[in-house]
Amino acid sequence: MNKATLFLQGSARRWLDVGRHGSLLFAALLGMALALQVGSANAAGTTTASLEQTYVSSADLAGPALPDDPSNESVVAYNKSIQLYQEREYEAALETMRAAVRARGLVDDSTGLAYSNLCLMYLRVGKFLNAEAACTRALMLLPNYIPAVLNLARAERRESPE
Repeated sequence: MNKATLFLQGSARRWLDVGRHGSLLFAALLGMALALQVGSANAAGTTTASLEQTYVSSADLAGPALPDDPSNESVVAYNKSIQLYQEREYEAALETMRAAVRARGLVDDSTGLAYSNLCLMYLRVGKFLNAEAACTRALMLLPNYIPAVLNLARAERRESPE
């Protein structure tokens, strides 16, 4: 990970230590992170700015859904998991996202997104060690992905999303 990512990870952990009164600090950190991300390229040569735009309002969103591909079992399971999560069916969403990852049909950034969402779903059901592992995997695939950084900090503090 680069220095900016390590700084942001540490800052996210400190923000969680501050508690609910740290919302202004969080907004500033997220703004800095997005400014650092705009136009940055990942290993595949695509920009990650569009991924961060999806999560500007909250790290607690499961998504985005992937373009429909009925012939790809992983994509179908991924999209179903997002739908279940949005319907607050967290256990079912978790199992469906696990199936999406196991099927190994996701490509490019979608695998990192799947692990990031898996982390969030583990947090929702209180499986913090699994959440840490999923967020760590997401950050290996998408090193500067802010929602995964924030959710990793939550997992380390054993804190469920609200």
